[in-house]
Amino acid sequence: MKEKPKFGEEVRDIVDKFAEREGRRPRIMLANFGFTENDHDITETVTALADMGFDVDMEPWGRNYIDVAQDALDNDVHVISVNSLKGEYKFLIVKLLEELASYDREDIIIVVSGHVVAHSVIKELYGSGASAVLVNKSYVDFAKEILSELEIILF
Repeated sequence: MKEKPKFGEEVRDIVDKFAEREGRRPRIMLANFGFTENDHDITETVTALADMGFDVDMEPWGRNYIDVAQDALDNDVHVISVNSLKGEYKFLIVKLLEELASYDREDIIIVVSGHVVAHSVIKELYGSGASAVLVNKSYVDFAKEILSELEIILF
């Protein structure tokens, strides 16, 4: 009987190759802008990415974009993933990119992992500077999109 491939196995292979070239695994920081009692979506995203080999940091709830950018610099992340209950993704992407640029860190990419994203604004989010958007795709495809963008920027 053929063994079923494990979740994210293909991504883990890409992550391992990334780690060989970069000297460390891709590091992503999930930032949740707002407060909520239900953190199921963010917990699920963190678990999926960690299972595929990413180093994952979680920001405290309710941070602003200046704090998030500073924490990203302090933790030397490759990726900031934004999640907003208010749906203010375009604003957050633009402000985070501006803040990172002020430190000459345009190499840190912004992705959107929130599930409260209207399908009609996905193109707009990419146009604002998002490198990947989780909506309409699996965690595996989301991770592959992130790794593809990192490949372009870093190698």
